[in-house]
Amino acid sequence: MAQGDTPIRVTDSLTLALENRLTEVAVLFERMEAFNRRCGLSEDDAYVLTLVMEEVFTNVVRHGYPAEGGHEIKIRLELAGDVITVVFEDDARSFDPVQAAPANLDAPLEERRPGGLGVHLIKTLMDDVRYRHEGGRNVLTLKKKLQPKE
Repeated sequence: MAQGDTPIRVTDSLTLALENRLTEVAVLFERMEAFNRRCGLSEDDAYVLTLVMEEVFTNVVRHGYPAEGGHEIKIRLELAGDVITVVFEDDARSFDPVQAAPANLDAPLEERRPGGLGVHLIKTLMDDVRYRHEGGRNVLTLKKKLQPKE
């Protein structure tokens, strides 16, 4: 931070600890709806944020664990100024979406490999996507600059 700059204060946050079960998506949606409303997010920003959150969560549950149950997925959201930061932390199989091969959207449908569209969606809709593996845990950090309020 440059001298004289003041840090942007976190104005709202949400912390979730969900089990690695797809039924937990209902809890995610409920808590996200309340967070989006409390923060005054536009319909577009709320939709994008909720869509990305659901995509990451379901991918971790479906592809990260050999079986359901017994694992916790931690999610933190912070609103600071006009930027929302989302951090997913889990002990699933290591997977770096930043390094994942891009989906071939130009290939005919019958020639496309299954998968990869969710990662493409996340990378396209979020402004910053970072991954690290630390202490046996995946840490995925996503940032989104919100649209100016009308």
